[in-house]
Amino acid sequence: MPGCGSELLPSGLLDPAVPIRDIRTKFAVLIRLIQVGEVSNRDIVETVFNLVCKIC
Repeated sequence: MPGCGSELLPSGLLDPAVPIRDIRTKFAVLIRLIQVGEVSNRDIVETVFNLVCKIC
């Protein structure tokens, strides 16, 4: 995905070594992790607070 600050691996996964800079991409990644059950409720709350604080 050019220009979004992340790197897509051939498998279609994001490279965890490359930071995600685009706020929409960060929320999209969070939503996908929630859908597959890879995060706890506490992680979700902390992440949303961190992302919202960066927007304000």
